[in-house]
Amino acid sequence: MSTDTITMAPHHYVDILISYGAGARTFAPHPYGHAVHTLSARILEEPDVPMRLGFCPDGICTPCRFYDGARCNDIFPPEFAPAAPRAKMELNRMLDLRWYERLGARPGDTFTARGLAERIRERMGETADIYREIHTDEECAERQANLVRGIAVVMER
Repeated sequence: MSTDTITMAPHHYVDILISYGAGARTFAPHPYGHAVHTLSARILEEPDVPMRLGFCPDGICTPCRFYDGARCNDIFPPEFAPAAPRAKMELNRMLDLRWYERLGARPGDTFTARGLAERIRERMGETADIYREIHTDEECAERQANLVRGIAVVMER
């Protein structure tokens, strides 16, 4: 069991929790090469792993093919979400700022994965306003339900 701290943007951890809530328990590498698969598996194996909050690029981004050593260069197509920023890094920062405000946290704060899941459970409220530019109300409701289930997965480990 490793004690190395994971640095992660809040929206990435929320996405991982949502995947757990949707039933994911095994993870395969993504064509982009990012580390979602390894960190998702690690958090399930080590729910008390220390996690330091940050902005992108984080521990998920750095091995991605779109990361140039300083920033993400991925761009969303205009049809993805017309009201959202097209640059993935800009959209991610917007989401993270909303999550920081919601959680009463800031970059550099450190939690265990389980402790951060608990903080999210306590403070998440309705999350549709965090994702208003990129998800429909129906998608937000499904994501929120999966988030609640995913938090339970981590809390019960």
